[in-house]
Amino acid sequence: RYRVLSLTPRGCGASAKAGGGYDLDMQLRDLRGFLDALDIDCAILAGHSSGAGKITRFARMYPSRVDRLVLFDTVYSFIAPGLEAHMD
Repeated sequence: RYRVLSLTPRGCGASAKAGGGYDLDMQLRDLRGFLDALDIDCAILAGHSSGAGKITRFARMYPSRVDRLVLFDTVYSFIAPGLEAHMD
């Protein structure tokens, strides 16, 4: 019922050296390009560690492209106001 695809971000794993930099916005444009190249209008995205933070930002930038997020052991730089008080 589902098709699962994986994208290795530029500069990670065995990916080739890419021109144009490795900053977060560039990686998010790569993800958008990946979806575009595969003709995927809207997807469920899963991310682990910093990848979870990246897909969270992607969802904020391109909300119409994301159906759901699946986050594993998330590293994300934004802490919502009052969130830490609720964690205890």
